[in-house]
Amino acid sequence: MEALEAGEATMALVHAPGDDRKGISFVHLFDAPFNLLAPIAHPILDDPAISLETIAEWPLILLSLDSYARRYFENALNEKGLRLQVGLEMDHSELVRSYVEIGMGVAVTIAMLFDSEQESNIKLGALDLSHIFPPVQIGLAVKASHERFAASWEFIEGLKAAAIGARMRSDWEGRAES
Repeated sequence: MEALEAGEATMALVHAPGDDRKGISFVHLFDAPFNLLAPIAHPILDDPAISLETIAEWPLILLSLDSYARRYFENALNEKGLRLQVGLEMDHSELVRSYVEIGMGVAVTIAMLFDSEQESNIKLGALDLSHIFPPVQIGLAVKASHERFAASWEFIEGLKAAAIGARMRSDWEGRAES
């Protein structure tokens, strides 16, 4: 968002901003639910209705405080008076995955980090945390001066179609496996 406000970019892929930004519009593309990631045989995966209190009992592998998902998760814990047990803090989501895979802790992240198509996910289990957190809205922040360009809207509509297509394929594949 800072790059948009500074005039260094015309669009950015972002989570929904919490406040209105002058001269910037948000175009919703898809919702990204929160997941808990853990090694496949980890006991935390046994409770699909897991609570924040239970999650807080385990060492966590988290993205840095620059991450929206991390700040959101941490705020939820603070509101309940719970303390984080930060095992490791990473700047990159693939590192979070790698350390969870080898059993260094568990992670709370948006579902985009867990792709059932990836071969490495045979080492990971995921729990949907929709009963705790609403999904994060992901979309494009667009500088208002570029909203009127047809090429901008063609690009946005293409992204929307891709996001909807990927979600539909994922939902269909999930039903086919059940």
